[in-house]
Amino acid sequence: MQSLLEIVEFELYSNELLFNRETFITYLELFNSSLMIEYLKDQLDNEQLVELCGKVIWIIILITTEASRLSSLEKNDLKNSTVLFESIMNHITTHIGKENASFQTQSLNVTSLELITKVKEYETNKLLGLLWNLVDKTVLIPFFVDIGYPKAFLQWMAMSTSKRKYTRSLMPSVYNIARHYQGAQALRDQKAGDHLAMYKKQVIEKYGNKIDATVTAKINLYQSMTTALMLEPEEIKKDEKTTNNILDTILDLTIEASQSATLRTNTLLHISELLVVLTKIFVNDDVVDYILKYAQVKNHILSQSRVQFFCDLLIRTKIDNQNNSLLQLTCITLFNILWSISFNDKYQTEMKQNELFVSAIKTTAENENNDELFAQNSFQKHLSSIKKAADGILFNLNLETVSKLPTTHSTNANPSIFISYSHGDKVFCKNLIDVLQPSSKQTHFWVDFLNINSAVVHSDDLWEQIAEAIEKADAIILIISKNYYDSKSCRQELSYAKDMQKKRIIPIYMQKEYKPTGWLGIRIAGLAYIDFSKKAFDIAVKELSEILNKSTEIIPKLQQALTLVDSDPKHTTSIDSNSSIALEKPTTTWTLDDINLWFEKNRISTELRMLFDFQDGAELLTYASDLKSNLEREEKNTRLHFEKKHNEPLSTLQFNRFKRALYHLIDVQNLAQKNDLSNPPISLICSMM
Repeated sequence: MQSLLEIVEFELYSNELLFNRETFITYLELFNSSLMIEYLKDQLDNEQLVELCGKVIWIIILITTEASRLSSLEKNDLKNSTVLFESIMNHITTHIGKENASFQTQSLNVTSLELITKVKEYETNKLLGLLWNLVDKTVLIPFFVDIGYPKAFLQWMAMSTSKRKYTRSLMPSVYNIARHYQGAQALRDQKAGDHLAMYKKQVIEKYGNKIDATVTAKINLYQSMTTALMLEPEEIKKDEKTTNNILDTILDLTIEASQSATLRTNTLLHISELLVVLTKIFVNDDVVDYILKYAQVKNHILSQSRVQFFCDLLIRTKIDNQNNSLLQLTCITLFNILWSISFNDKYQTEMKQNELFVSAIKTTAENENNDELFAQNSFQKHLSSIKKAADGILFNLNLETVSKLPTTHSTNANPSIFISYSHGDKVFCKNLIDVLQPSSKQTHFWVDFLNINSAVVHSDDLWEQIAEAIEKADAIILIISKNYYDSKSCRQELSYAKDMQKKRIIPIYMQKEYKPTGWLGIRIAGLAYIDFSKKAFDIAVKELSEILNKSTEIIPKLQQALTLVDSDPKHTTSIDSNSSIALEKPTTTWTLDDINLWFEKNRISTELRMLFDFQDGAELLTYASDLKSNLEREEKNTRLHFEKKHNEPLSTLQFNRFKRALYHLIDVQNLAQKNDLSNPPISLICSMM
């Protein structure tokens, strides 16, 4: 037996990935036998057979653990092992918190019982080690989620605080599960944040003097990383201090890893793992601003701006032949991070000034072909392929080759409607189209799965066809959801349709619990909408169909029909200008779109914007004067209304930002009037008289 183990160990360490995977599958089949499963279920009565199975399982666990660690497993490698892993889960649950063995022990003396207990503890620890290696293969996470492992791992953490030996594998395993979006959601459903905080507290309190600083640092790190992966954008502001501490740590470690030749931190965390977290939370523009401008970096100082840090890191890690999976993931995440940054006007000039960066992006957009590479790393919904991200960056920086035509409308006899949706909501979109098409026969609907060959619907070359369809459309239907907010592709579509093409936008709300915030909330504020979540599907579709069929001229038709749909001030506003130029005209001439642009440029929260129904610049100026004259009263009223509407207090930072912006408006207006009086135009004199 020992010689067999030595041979297998030597072969596994030869770095033959295919052989290692074949070895894993072979020994997994042995593990899957009915005898091994009976052993895991403690159903064997024969003591000699129990002892033999225990030894065989020890060998199997050793080999499968090493083989999985040293191979690249595929998502279907465990598909025939559901019963086995259910048995492993139940076996660990039975033994992890027990001081004594659970099977029949009446005939055993104390010494034998202690021995069996130690064997079971050792066996449980080794099984946890095997699971740790398997959940490190992110492609396998959906399998473990379906069986119920996220809940099981949290239960084991609660049951095992008295067993220090299990600390090494439990928290890293939970973190690995959170790296896949399905795992993160499953952990959120189980309120994993509370479990992690309690586990850390109990372990450190119990073993604080017995574990070294490195172990404590790893526990803190895994808790922070897991929490960040589970965060939703609307939760970030609820506990800003905790969130900011997490963001500080992630940026500090990212810089630390970037300065290492291996791109690893001192705790051996690869930079790609940190960048995956940033990619997810960079959907929130406030997080982008915090990381790039305010995050406190304690241990590692940069000699360049943080925007340039990410640009230069991409240039450094982008190589033509990427055989290293971690470098591949690093490259994908950096492209996605820089795509998110490029949506913000304030960083675009700095990005364009980096000639090497721009050159790398252009080369990628022209030449990159990485469908297979992206498929291997598509375990997070917020990750887009390198090609798509490169196209998006060029588009946002106004360097993109797709023509940005003046506003156009369909020349077809029938009106054309473009449907913008997240592929995470494809089922809803298909159901909508199936019902809309027969009831709106005079309308042509453009949606990717109807107008493009199904084989290339997710292709990176799709953007040019989407842009052309938007240009020709008479109106855009948005299927609003959390998935839509998370999608950079959807953000780009809306930006092009609303900002560049000035299209009529019809939002459709499909999720009862979802309230648009951030970039999406700002861009659709004040727009009339149809809420499918509050009406029967057929009734909501009928409303939409009536809008689409009301007239042969789509724009007048929509303008007339949308007045019949109740508007809800809680939804935020669209910006018709993508530049601050619109705000240079006199405030008194501002339109609703100008007001919404002003809110966006001053970084005033969507929730605060929802409280006010300003229709023009004159109303905004009048309120600014009232606020300045009656600050205490207006602040009190604003805070009361905010808390009543959102069930949380208005932060002082947000109110002060709003107040300063309003005061600045008054100062600008006063200065303009002073200048006008010193050199008054005739029209102004007449109007004043």
